[in-house]
Amino acid sequence: METAEVLEVVRECRAAGIEIWIDGGWCVDALLGRWTRDHNDLDIAVGRQEVSRLRECLAVLDYAAGNRDGATEWK
Repeated sequence: METAEVLEVVRECRAAGIEIWIDGGWCVDALLGRWTRDHNDLDIAVGRQEVSRLRECLAVLDYAAGNRDGATEWK
């Protein structure tokens, strides 16, 4: 996943008023203030009440939901 894609997701969520938290590798990079490695995905956490709105936001960005090991995965 490229930096531009991450920023697009963050911007769209922010514009929709959805509070998200970035987790995983992108979170580490943000905390370090530099890119440390390639990232295949973007881990996002939201409050339970925001799940439906997040799904709608990601769908607008042409991400489709899937399932991996019991977790929702968007591609």
